[in-house]
Amino acid sequence: MGYVSLIILVGIVAPESIKIQRPTGIYWYVIAVAIAPLMIYMEYLVGYITLRLTGHRPKGMIIQQHWKRASMLMVLLTIMCGISEEIIFRQIWFYIMGRRMGIPMAFIMLITSLVYALNHMYFGVYTMIQKMFTGIVLGILFIISGGSVLIPLIAHGSQNLIVAIMGGIKKMIKVYGVILFGVCYVVLWVNVFRGLYKHMRIRNNIAMFIASHLNVPIKYAYSVFATVYYCTMPIVGSILLGRIAGFKILPMFQISTDIVWYVALILGIIGAMTLSSMGISMMYVIQPRIDVPGEISRIRWMQGIYNCPQKIAWVLPMVSAAVEELFFRGALLTALMSSQTLSFTGALIIVTLLFLYGQVILTETKIQALVLTIASIVISVVGGLLFVYCKSIIPPIVMHASFAGFYSNYKSKH
Repeated sequence: MGYVSLIILVGIVAPESIKIQRPTGIYWYVIAVAIAPLMIYMEYLVGYITLRLTGHRPKGMIIQQHWKRASMLMVLLTIMCGISEEIIFRQIWFYIMGRRMGIPMAFIMLITSLVYALNHMYFGVYTMIQKMFTGIVLGILFIISGGSVLIPLIAHGSQNLIVAIMGGIKKMIKVYGVILFGVCYVVLWVNVFRGLYKHMRIRNNIAMFIASHLNVPIKYAYSVFATVYYCTMPIVGSILLGRIAGFKILPMFQISTDIVWYVALILGIIGAMTLSSMGISMMYVIQPRIDVPGEISRIRWMQGIYNCPQKIAWVLPMVSAAVEELFFRGALLTALMSSQTLSFTGALIIVTLLFLYGQVILTETKIQALVLTIASIVISVVGGLLFVYCKSIIPPIVMHASFAGFYSNYKSKH
């Protein structure tokens, strides 16, 4: 709570200091995950050398005892603590000491690494020395990725996940694997989608290829490709999650004859639209001059949809919504709960955060991000409740598709 309070306080006093930059390339996300096991090995090597220099003869590597006794909640809190540490030590400190105080980056990296090491004093001197070197690596990642705290944050979180699994939490191995797969897959899925929209030359080449080989009008060609890609990825991801967690996709598509099932579906649709409308209405109360429909229509993938023929333009968001539900509220939520170590609430929080990331990263303005944040949280919570109560993915799909179809059709007319 101390970390969170500090971040909030700094955000109020100096909001520019917590503005998160995206890395200079998509490949940095892969590097962040890949470097996590290397940091663990580095800590082991540093610890081994330190012990040898002090006259000890280490016989192997031992994981800290608190990892062996850790519950799922404790591990999640530890990961959140790591996220907070990165925002404070890499994001805020680098901004204040670098931009405000003009201290050279090399000195900032050493200072933040030292304080980061002192923050682990509870675990002993040897751990502090190990964390000093880890802090330097995380600082280097922050600098060379273009000042993006996301990269050391992912590396730090991945390191904690691996250590937790190595610590003997055997019952949680499946859920950690699912979380790691979900994070990597969503990051890959949406960042490739976003990156292709940003690179005009690649986009034009794809459009030319599709137009020439499939006889699709050139002005629709890339939108067709983007829709196929965006809808194929969650289907493939759902199948892979089924393989990882050991469940089948088809049994999720159950239709009930119970009237309560249909009542829950109708209430879910009404509830999702009502709650979203309330959240957006509050935005108008706070800032009456904002143009929410205009802001949403300027999102690049929405513009791609509007470029399609009017007859199918309103269908595409509904199809995208359907496959999103299959992946997030269907496959991912099922995979997280199948380990029986994570409660529905915990699983839904993880699903919601990943879904929220996938939506917000495609925005370009604060208004767009805020609107999609409200809508994403509402859709995820309502969809998750519908899936668990109805024991079928069909109600969440119908709810989300109705929501997407209604609002995209409304915005296309305004």
